[in-house]
Amino acid sequence: MKKGLLVLLLLMVGCARPDSALRPLPAAEQLLEGFTRTQGLYRSLDGEAKVGVTVAGKFFSSQQFLLLERPDRLRIDALSSFGQLLLQLAVNRNEMMVFLNTTVPGRYYRGPASDENLWRFTRLPIGLKQMLELLLYDPPLIAGLDTRVEPHPQGAQLSVVGGVQRQEIVFDRHLRPVAIRYYDRDQLSLQVEYEKISEISGFPSRVRIEIPEQKTSVSVRFSEVRTNVPIPAERFSFAQPANSTLENLPD
Repeated sequence: MKKGLLVLLLLMVGCARPDSALRPLPAAEQLLEGFTRTQGLYRSLDGEAKVGVTVAGKFFSSQQFLLLERPDRLRIDALSSFGQLLLQLAVNRNEMMVFLNTTVPGRYYRGPASDENLWRFTRLPIGLKQMLELLLYDPPLIAGLDTRVEPHPQGAQLSVVGGVQRQEIVFDRHLRPVAIRYYDRDQLSLQVEYEKISEISGFPSRVRIEIPEQKTSVSVRFSEVRTNVPIPAERFSFAQPANSTLENLPD
């Protein structure tokens, strides 16, 4: 019996997540410097990823080819697990076009690149600017004067308070931001997590975004990714496919 308990305890210890909390804790200024180090570092992205979106308990998954370019360009080509084209979406500054290939005939939409029009097809209730910031490893920092540093199993946590807003930033042992939570009046409004950060490029290959109030989350797992590459402007638009119907997006 004692031998069995000893084996169980050893297994529990072996499975426990190692504590990587930084000791001594870095100063808030040092953590803020680590956070701002990645701001504006990545301007564009050309990649392939498995994307999963959960909305009110319903899960949608697709293989996507992504083109991102700040400040206002986006291209998504989403395929099913069988390689069938499901959706093409392009935003080029103020113009947006979408080909929805889930009906016969397919539907081609064209119109202004408003947040509402973008949400309709991405199912992610955030605007283009914020989407590009989060996916390009550049989460915004709130304006706040009060800061507090606490130990965290992954390294350290910095809290920034500005009025009714609060931001919690988790850093790993290399002082890289790996999780960011935004609160409005103590209610969690947005959370983003970064994993598998490349030691070469410094860019994460896994991104998870959660918006609790909307019961929405998205996970992006890059299998291939190139950052800060030139992308021809014409790749952020496409003509109406043959045998598709044309519909105008609302203003």
